Amino acid sequence: MVAEEEAVALRQRLSQNATVIHSKDASALDEANQQLLLQPLVKQTPSLLVYVAEENDVLEVLRFCYLRRLRPVLVATGHDWNGRSSGAGAVRIATPRLCWVHVDGDRARVGAGCTWGHIWKELEPLGHIGVGGALGTVSIGGSLQGGGHGGLSRQHGLIADQLLAARVALSNGSGVVVADAHGPHADLFRALRGGGGGTYGAVVEFTIRIHPFPKSYAVSSIALPLRSNGSTPSARDVTERFFHNASWWALVPDSWAGWHEVNTDHDGEKWSGSLAAWLFHWGQDPDEACLSSGCPAAMSEYFHFVGSWPVAASLHMQIQAYLPRRVEATKLKNSFISNTFVSLTDLQDKASNLTDLVINSALDALDRKEVIHWTYNDVLGGQIPTYGPETVISSGFRSAIFEICVGKEWPGSNNDQQIQQIMPVVEQLYKLRLGSDMSYYNEVTHWSGLHEINDWRQRFWGSENYDFLHRVKSTYDPCNILWVDRGVGSEDPKMTC
Repeated sequence: MVAEEEAVALRQRLSQNATVIHSKDASALDEANQQLLLQPLVKQTPSLLVYVAEENDVLEVLRFCYLRRLRPVLVATGHDWNGRSSGAGAVRIATPRLCWVHVDGDRARVGAGCTWGHIWKELEPLGHIGVGGALGTVSIGGSLQGGGHGGLSRQHGLIADQLLAARVALSNGSGVVVADAHGPHADLFRALRGGGGGTYGAVVEFTIRIHPFPKSYAVSSIALPLRSNGSTPSARDVTERFFHNASWWALVPDSWAGWHEVNTDHDGEKWSGSLAAWLFHWGQDPDEACLSSGCPAAMSEYFHFVGSWPVAASLHMQIQAYLPRRVEATKLKNSFISNTFVSLTDLQDKASNLTDLVINSALDALDRKEVIHWTYNDVLGGQIPTYGPETVISSGFRSAIFEICVGKEWPGSNNDQQIQQIMPVVEQLYKLRLGSDMSYYNEVTHWSGLHEINDWRQRFWGSENYDFLHRVKSTYDPCNILWVDRGVGSEDPKMTC
């Protein structure tokens, strides 16, 4: 626990725009927690919450922790399913005020606390766009360091592939600059490209590659019943013919990407099941947008089948319109999610097994009046496999055509019961052994005794990458002061200096 007088002394060493909140100020802490995008299952109260506003603030707070053997944890928007950005008795370093965007040609220097919505807003008038997440509310810090995928990934690679340089505050309060994969601190540069946030140091600023703003953009959205009503295709029809069809995916242009869901939900006592899909075009070739006579064959087949052709829309509306209702609902509820990657080879060999699992589990949940959410991030494939070894992205991530997640949200605190309901489905998904038995680090909830994922080192990074990351961790944080749940080095002794 940090004494109040120590908190006052720390505040005096920080910049004018920084804020220090002590754990005794319960109302201020609660107000800050309400700003987080997701409410993690494990809720932990820090000793201090420090909103940093400048690089020197970050260095000062880390020195403060280092000298007092306090655990620092980092938080931006709180878009983390497992509460990695919290810790009981820790000093929580909040980065949203570390936000600036400076453009120089085809690169931009971006503060680590910026959300992608803010970054896109700054880049668009200058004719640029960055590869960001599915939601404008996600920050660059956690998304990039976890690997990161979004609507432009099929054209330009993962978010981690965009990193060109970074300014990093280390756990002892010193700072380093990593510039590229072959310069000073090349090992840290590589680790930041997918090795997980809050582990090797606190990134203050990223320099990222940016791209020309798309010349055309269009959106198609559908909502179909889980069971066929005779007048529209069912969720199974569309899943089998398109989303679980390797031949169709092989023909989808890189400029098309999106997200879709197979869900059960209820409004009061009325339960329903559905497939909802959002497909977006962001590209330089207007003929690929399907807004006029030109339309790629794979997309034309899809639109004819589902009966919903794309319409022109603003780019930001497309990027930030993805599941706004789901985000608001999730903020108010407990959440659980697990995931795995799916490759074209998986679809060639196991499409029917996957379809049966998704559709049948949703139908069973609907009959039992239980919530289940299958969410597909249809933003992988395309150019992603062409990026090379200068990241620590797993082979399953690189080779995937999409990421499939299964989860649910619920009010109240009956966590064990809710997770027990969905664990048989999670176990069946893992037994399919998709995506080289690998999962996305940023979108997994761990729950003691129910979803431990004992092979998390292999599942998130692969053994070769993990061994490399562990060496980097030992080099830049030898005392293991910075650590997160199921992050690199989290199994090692803590605070060893």
